[in-house]
Amino acid sequence: MIRMAKAEARRRFSEVTTRVGRRGERVKITHYGKTLAVLVSKKDLERLNDCESDAGSHQGSGRSRPADRGRQRR
Repeated sequence: MIRMAKAEARRRFSEVTTRVGRRGERVKITHYGKTLAVLVSKKDLERLNDCESDAGSHQGSGRSRPADRGRQRR
């Protein structure tokens, strides 16, 4: 995984998105050394969503996970 400061990622946005989208690389965006976000390809995102769907179907409690609740507020 490539680690890149937020300012550098902003300057090189086109290059970064090409690396992620076409090459499948993952880019960790940092601000003062702390991770803010991670850019992943569409293919990786689909895999993550599939994993979440599978995990949700196995829970059976009907309660949402904390990450799901945060997503619903937006």
